[in-house]
Amino acid sequence: MKETSATKEGKRANKLNKQTN
Repeated sequence: MKETSATKEGKRANKLNKQTN
């Protein structure tokens, strides 16, 4: 399955969320 840019953005946002929590 090809990753869309939306999926990449979501994953990056997830990482940022985990770092701040």
